[in-house]
Amino acid sequence: ISYCSRDEKDAALKPPSSLVDELIDYVGKGMADQPDNEHLRKEWVLQHPLHGFNSVYFDQKNTTLRNYLPESRFRTGIVVAEGAPRIQTFDLQDVDIDKLAGFLQNPPKTFLQRQFNVSYYDEELLLPEHEVFEVDNLQKHALRQDLLELDPAGLLDYTRQQQRSGKLPLHNMGIALAGYLLDDMVYLRETFETVRQGRQSQFVDIDITLTEGRLIGRITSLYEEKHIVVCTSSNHFKYLLAGYVRYLALVATGRNISFVFITSKIKELHQINAGVITAVEALTRLERFVQFYRSGHSEYFRFHPNLAREAFKMLAEDHESFIDQLEALEDNAMNYDFNDEYLQKAIEHGFFSKDGFEQLKSNVMEIMGPIAAYLPALFPEKNK
Repeated sequence: ISYCSRDEKDAALKPPSSLVDELIDYVGKGMADQPDNEHLRKEWVLQHPLHGFNSVYFDQKNTTLRNYLPESRFRTGIVVAEGAPRIQTFDLQDVDIDKLAGFLQNPPKTFLQRQFNVSYYDEELLLPEHEVFEVDNLQKHALRQDLLELDPAGLLDYTRQQQRSGKLPLHNMGIALAGYLLDDMVYLRETFETVRQGRQSQFVDIDITLTEGRLIGRITSLYEEKHIVVCTSSNHFKYLLAGYVRYLALVATGRNISFVFITSKIKELHQINAGVITAVEALTRLERFVQFYRSGHSEYFRFHPNLAREAFKMLAEDHESFIDQLEALEDNAMNYDFNDEYLQKAIEHGFFSKDGFEQLKSNVMEIMGPIAAYLPALFPEKNK
């Protein structure tokens, strides 16, 4: 029989229920050598510490209080065989272009989600249970993408629609936020309109035969002979990489198009002209990316696009210097390059360990190096 004998706030003594008191009294009356019930209470009632890891439990002289945390004291002697780690296998014969781009943006996320069903953000799985009062950076990014081609005259209707779907705060808060986001996108909207020249967005279904399997999916943001990607985030590398992957897929299908990347972080037009990358070159690079994607389902693929920051400065020196720079960035409350939960878990597992540092550098340079050669202005030596 157990009961809570002390108050959880101030540890004041609390009496047991009447049933416990009656039981002790009844037993005391039936025992001729125990006329004093108070003595019986002290002998029978054991007060345990609040926490199971209290040092009292680990005192070898303790023979009354029992705790099952130190398993050595209660080991059965039964040997439990430890099997090899279970690795899930997946059918990756056909690879979706969006999943490939998402993998390269964050390899640890793909590995942890697919291999172990890990999801660090509830909003990835659950619908919101309460009214929206504020919008985080990821939600703002999605809203800015919607506002990119929106006619300012339709802002109020758009706001009402997003409020009904739970993506914007209700009443005037949502209206003010939508207006602020629209005003904040003046440069992006004007540059985008200048580049697209009134052309409407088209989508393209791709089905590319690889050495093993196929690369399939649908690509949007194609404006006739231009694939235009507008980045509304201050961290442009992962969006640049995703756009580049889709551009390679379009070129690999034989389209003679250019790639245009627009970001307010570095205000100039960033473009890879049509014909700079041939269909054969595009297909070769996609084959490598798909190899990385497939291997990244059974183990960590050592790569992260943000390692291209400041013209690959973090990878220019030895591993010790790399770790020092990484820790300085993690301690900087204004920097979000490496604060992703999936990446942090991978780092705990040795993602940036010394034994894999050379492979990490090789992967980053193979994937991001060609983009830096085409668009050097997006890889400044000092982050703006």
